[in-house]
Amino acid sequence: MTERTCLALKDPKTNTNFLIFASAVIESVDRYYPMLRYSTATATNDHRLGGHEAPPAIISIFLGEELTTILDNIANKKDAPVSEASEVNLSVDVLPTFSMDSGDRNRTSPFAFTGNKFEFRMPGSSSTPATTAAVINAMVGKVLSEYAEKLEKATERTLPKIKNEIIANAYKKHHRIIFNGNGYSEEWVKEAKKRGLTNEVSANTALRKMVDPEILELVDGIGMLSEQESLARYNAYAERYVKQLTIESRTFIDIVNKNILPSALKFANLLADHIEKNSKYGKAFIKEQEDLLKDVLSNVTALRKETKSLEKEIARVSNEEDLSKQTDLAKEKLISGLEALRVPCDNLEKVIGKEYWDFPTYTDLLFKL
Repeated sequence: MTERTCLALKDPKTNTNFLIFASAVIESVDRYYPMLRYSTATATNDHRLGGHEAPPAIISIFLGEELTTILDNIANKKDAPVSEASEVNLSVDVLPTFSMDSGDRNRTSPFAFTGNKFEFRMPGSSSTPATTAAVINAMVGKVLSEYAEKLEKATERTLPKIKNEIIANAYKKHHRIIFNGNGYSEEWVKEAKKRGLTNEVSANTALRKMVDPEILELVDGIGMLSEQESLARYNAYAERYVKQLTIESRTFIDIVNKNILPSALKFANLLADHIEKNSKYGKAFIKEQEDLLKDVLSNVTALRKETKSLEKEIARVSNEEDLSKQTDLAKEKLISGLEALRVPCDNLEKVIGKEYWDFPTYTDLLFKL
């Protein structure tokens, strides 16, 4: 390898082959980002995306200022200065100074360039990487095949010009997918909507993109999945979504009936005994205890009410025969039912003594387990 080639590999401004592949990633993500979203869509991953150190459900690409400026210069024939990698000095004599790449380090981007590679950060911990890898290969491979058709027609003299045109056109048409800011911010949600990017926060709607005509045409055209196989896969993933939410709901009901409700009743009996024994000293000495008992009993009533309501919704979801409607019902009724049932549980946890509470407290979780 010549010295000139080595420099080209290190300097992205002169490495057009690298920029071609980077442009293919940018274009493919902008054209087919619903594929990335549905490949990571599960009921459990919905809890994670958008918070808890996870990227948002809006698909975007973080390139960093260096690579963004290079592509913008090529696309718009500008000559803006390109920021170079900064150096990190650890102030330790035996450790050398090293270069710090300009890639993403704040973890808010779902698809980020991190110095020498792209990272896709949306899959949940239970997901197989094979699914997202197949989707990314299909998307990028489709765009690269289109680039190849143009490059194969080029001569040695016209090749540099065609490469620049490919890079410039990809950036001009698809730069809306590039976002170098904070993906957690409300401003980005509004900006993404202006750019025409969807925010599929729920798996039930994200999964339907699997059977969109454009997606079916892509995966069938490259021999990845036939239309029938895509429909079968959608059915399997949609059924899994409903099953996961149903299991969560039934598990929560079981915990409420066998643990939380008995704990609340024991504590209520303790309060009632205390009130009865001390009532002889006068109303003023038991008023606060009576208020606390009323609060506990009202939350017990809410527990029973919300438990019965959630049981009815589980049956309603189970009886729905249309799969798409079933996923929508699960999203609308089961998740809202879980949230409603949690309210009295949280209220009781705040007042019931830990000797009556069957679960570790937050203090236990933080300092004792």
